[in-house]
Amino acid sequence: MESTRRLACKRCQTRKIKCNRVQPCAHCVQANHVCEFRTNDGRRRPVSHKYLSALETRLAWFESLTQELKKASNDERDELLAGVSLDDHLESRGETEDALIDNNSPAASETSINSHTVSLRSGPQGALQFHGPTSIYLDAGSTDPMIDERGPTAIPRGGNASTPFAPDAFSILRLASALGVDDVLIRETLALFFLHQYPLCMFIYREAFLSDYYDNTYGGRYWSYPLLYSMCALGAPHSHSAKIQAKNHVLARSAQEMIISHCLTNPSPTTIQALLCLAFHEVGQGNASQGWLFSGMAFRMGQDIGFHQDPTRWVLQDRSIVTPEDIEIRRRIYWGSYAADKFISLYLGRPVYLREDDAAVHPSARLPDFPSNHAWFGLSEIASQNAGPDLQKPQFTSALKHIVLLGKIFQDMMADIFSSARNTQRNENHRLNRLGDLNVRLNKWQTSLPDSLQWSQWSVNKNAHANVLVLHMFYHSLLLSLNRHFVKPSSGFPQSTSSSEICASSSSIITSLIRQFRIQHGLNSAPLMLVYALVMAIITQKQTLDQGREGVSFLFRALEECSQYYKLAAEARSRFNSPLASSTASFTTTANTFGTANTPTIPLASGDEQNPEQAGVSTDPTFDPLILDSNAQSGIFNDGFTTDDLISMNSFDVSGFGDVNGDFHSWFSIGHMG
Repeated sequence: MESTRRLACKRCQTRKIKCNRVQPCAHCVQANHVCEFRTNDGRRRPVSHKYLSALETRLAWFESLTQELKKASNDERDELLAGVSLDDHLESRGETEDALIDNNSPAASETSINSHTVSLRSGPQGALQFHGPTSIYLDAGSTDPMIDERGPTAIPRGGNASTPFAPDAFSILRLASALGVDDVLIRETLALFFLHQYPLCMFIYREAFLSDYYDNTYGGRYWSYPLLYSMCALGAPHSHSAKIQAKNHVLARSAQEMIISHCLTNPSPTTIQALLCLAFHEVGQGNASQGWLFSGMAFRMGQDIGFHQDPTRWVLQDRSIVTPEDIEIRRRIYWGSYAADKFISLYLGRPVYLREDDAAVHPSARLPDFPSNHAWFGLSEIASQNAGPDLQKPQFTSALKHIVLLGKIFQDMMADIFSSARNTQRNENHRLNRLGDLNVRLNKWQTSLPDSLQWSQWSVNKNAHANVLVLHMFYHSLLLSLNRHFVKPSSGFPQSTSSSEICASSSSIITSLIRQFRIQHGLNSAPLMLVYALVMAIITQKQTLDQGREGVSFLFRALEECSQYYKLAAEARSRFNSPLASSTASFTTTANTFGTANTPTIPLASGDEQNPEQAGVSTDPTFDPLILDSNAQSGIFNDGFTTDDLISMNSFDVSGFGDVNGDFHSWFSIGHMG
């Protein structure tokens, strides 16, 4: 049966005649002509107005530069030309996709690296350790035997379990049971993690974790109790039950105790993943210093086991790399960690840790999903989300690839725009040049997105996956973070005429994104990126664009809703509360400044139900939104606690879960990058 094409054949397009769009078409048959159709059977998306505007701004800058060059002396001309970037901004979408592979591909560089300059060998504790060319442990004349590396707490489950229990297994299980961590809690919070937090935690391969946790498919290589509990700690705040929400501190603290006491001397991929989950949890709960510390530990541990080198280099040394799937999972761990590094650096306005030029890891390929008839181990909500054709499922791997590209732009943004040391010897004209270049790169990134990841504020009635909305929040948050410093002239930041328009547009689009997310998914499922975008939009509209309260009233209500799940949002709300609450009649809060707030009822979207257990942060009488930091809390780990001790109730500070301290100021740096 002849299939109807979407576009006319090449001959009918050239002759501008109507084509019946079957191959061969009627006109070509009548003319006895070969009927050819284009490979891409779809209309080309027009170039966005923002991209054209960015190119026009770039062109105007080069015209002004030409005028300055004509007037400059030889020395001044050399100085001006030294700060000019001549990147090609006219690539097609296909070329942009290819650039992702070419830029990341270490194939060329790996062949030039002498195999004797790096090694992966067994350390004193039996774990694999990476050593580079200057390491005192590097011995080019020896070859390590294959080492079977397993997670330190990879305790098998189910009838297929064959690996012996770790020595501390029963102590961990007793502790978890004593703290109220049971199978019901694990199943609910684990499902909530994969439903709501997974798009930002792509360093975990969902199918491998679930298969290993429930069926011991991989012999404990891709799950451990610290990883399980840290994932559940991220998922717990999204529960409709206040009791389960309150368990997030217990789960996070359990994971921390296990890692500190058992995992640091025996690094593994699951410990890296657990530390990154804990980092996101702590940042979301307002503990920026602790979250920053956990992320740094994860990246250092990853380099310790050589995850910044392509896993194909370690097949002979690491027996845990058995199949091609293991290789792809290791690559996913690295690039997911790379993206997590950029997220956390963006939240806190701090330098990135993982740079792509320090690594040699191939891009992560799409890993297989469970079959369409898979039961997902009883996790029905995840099963329903992944039912249906592949094109209707969330495109997590494709999104990760474009997040990596966006992370590279953010890395250059931090170095070229906000690095004080790099810009002290350069004039303001150079910073404007880099600003224009980064704006063009960001707009080109958006234009190059595939159809499955595209979003438009003019089609808000169309359902969009949460990960697509979050991806665009990330993009527009970068635009705000980059341009808002150039709206008004300040020391080192000259005024750019286009920055004000960009900030106004992106803050408006973020409002539309959050509104659609709230309607379709609910803010109880909001990931941390939404909170960042929300705060950045409020800061930009109030402080940069000097807009009135009408422009931020919805954003402030959304921030109030998010404060039920993130203490970070509650801290932001308390900072914004004074100038806004008094002037927003629909959002009045009567509270003692240092007491518990009488949180108002928040208008819900159509179809939502007001759950008494979701009444707000004030449901916990011990919670004070002004006191949010636990960085300085005492007893994080009891005095005298040694890593050789097994976890016990005597060494576990249960009362420390509720302690918070008001000495926290650094998180608000997300509004003051640079």
